[in-house]
This record gives sequence, C-alpha cells and structure tokens, in this order.
Amino acid sequence: AEREFRINARIFTEDQVDNRIIVGLYVLVTFIGAIGLPLLYPVKWYMILIAFLLTPIFAIIGNYIAGLTDWNLVSNFAKLAVLIFGVWASYDDPENAVVIALMTCGIVYCGASNSTDIIGDLMTGFLTRTSPKAMIIAQLVGFA
Repeated sequence: AEREFRINARIFTEDQVDNRIIVGLYVLVTFIGAIGLPLLYPVKWYMILIAFLLTPIFAIIGNYIAGLTDWNLVSNFAKLAVLIFGVWASYDDPENAVVIALMTCGIVYCGASNSTDIIGDLMTGFLTRTSPKAMIIAQLVGFA
C-alpha cells in the first residue's frame, strides 16, 4: 500500500500547472466580471469584485469539508452570501437588492462549487494516476 501511494504521489506531482497561470486567469475573469456584469445588470462593480474575492475563501472551506466528508456543502455558504450581499444591497440600492444578492450569490456559489467538484476529480485522478495538468486541460475543454 505504501509503494502504491508513493507511485501515485510521484506521478501526480510530476506534471503540475503553473500557479501564475491559474492566478492570472482568475484575475482576468474577475476583471471582466467586475466590468461586464454591471453593464448587464443593476449591480455595482465593487459588489461583484467582493463576490469574486470571497469565492476562494468559501472554496477553501468547502474543499476542506469535502475532503473530510466527501460532501459538497457549498450551497450552505451560498445562503450566507445571499444574506451578506442582500443586507449590503438593501442599504446601497434597495430597489435592486434582490437582484444584487442573487447575482453575487451566483458568483460565489458557482466558483466555490466548481472548485469542490474539481477537487473531487483531482482526488480520483490521484488514485488513477492521472496527470493534474491533463485533468485541468480537460476541464477547460469541457467548459468551452
């Protein structure tokens, strides 16, 4: 069992995706979202930006819980995001508070939930000795 684990770990850690690429893509998507979404919906750019910044926090917590229990509890964090942004939006723009709360909740939920799903896929990839780079590329191709 120890030998199998070492082989899996070696194969899984040999072919990594550069973190600068991942962070760069995240910043690009955040920038596009913060500029583009306010043009389409009555939501302020800084609320979109805060939603994108909260997404990794909720994703890390969700990934930790999913790693321990194999459950995706990110939908519970999305409810918290609705409350946070709903209260904030009710002071900032009461007429559009519901739209703003749902938009920002959607950003947080989609990002964190996709992160938890990909972590599950990476756990399976570790067991099947699949390259993480190949899995990320497959995820991007499947997304496009």
